[in-house]
Amino acid sequence: NFEFCCARGDVVSGLLAQMHRESNLGRSLRVVEVGVWIAQTSKAVHGVMRDQNISMEYYGVDPYPEFDEPWMHDVRRTALNWYADEHIRFLEVESLKAPALFDDDFFDLLFLDSNHDAGTGLELLAWYPKIRPGGIIVGHDFVNTWPIQHIVMDVFCQLENERLGNDDCGDGSKPFFLGADSTFYWYKSI
Repeated sequence: NFEFCCARGDVVSGLLAQMHRESNLGRSLRVVEVGVWIAQTSKAVHGVMRDQNISMEYYGVDPYPEFDEPWMHDVRRTALNWYADEHIRFLEVESLKAPALFDDDFFDLLFLDSNHDAGTGLELLAWYPKIRPGGIIVGHDFVNTWPIQHIVMDVFCQLENERLGNDDCGDGSKPFFLGADSTFYWYKSI
């Protein structure tokens, strides 16, 4: 067991570092962040992985819809410039369309921080096949003020029960974790 402090980027970095230590993939870790916004998590994860000399392919996905406020254009431009400077792949596409661009089992880790409503469940369903068995699904904003708690738990049970052939998500056979900064995560069944 391990503890991550204190922001979502720390949680994602810690999980990736642990995966790197414990696996023998023979390739760079593949990570997708869905819901980039200002690239706060991307920057944190990229910095830690670079400092630990852990190679990864990082993909950011965010549609950056049209906004009326001029400052929103600055947010988008800042994030896109950072991605370009760091040679990280960025896809300016809707979260439910982007999974079609990747093969199943392609990613080692999904970080989901985009929709904070019923769309979260749809995103989990769309991206789940793209995470390799043993990979990690991580999300943010698992708090009472957002409706995603029940949605995430329902989808987690549905996906893992189908994969394992179980009927009861509450039997403890498949751990679901809560982390710092209102994160949640689980390991995709092998």
